[in-house]
Amino acid sequence: MCTYKTDVRNRNCPEGCVAEGYIQNECLTFCSRYLSLTETKFNRVDRNDAMKVDQPHHLSIFAKAGKPIGKANFKQLSCTDWELARLYVLTNCKEVEPFFE
Repeated sequence: MCTYKTDVRNRNCPEGCVAEGYIQNECLTFCSRYLSLTETKFNRVDRNDAMKVDQPHHLSIFAKAGKPIGKANFKQLSCTDWELARLYVLTNCKEVEPFFE
């Protein structure tokens, strides 16, 4: 509702403005799904699109690296965070799958 509340221009009839905003959004979404040659919110490249980087390791999970966004923030990981990171790598890496079968 917050999205459509910002569309209200006439304070005497906010329901009509919200309904018009909803209909406009639905129409634009419907039309943009059929525009393959035009960049829309459904077919554009992500802001943080992954890029190929040569890494010294050969694990598939680390094959892509994202573009940094914002200021670098360093954090000391707790033991629990280390365990969760290790579990994520083990469950999402193709090279480790034969060991789980």
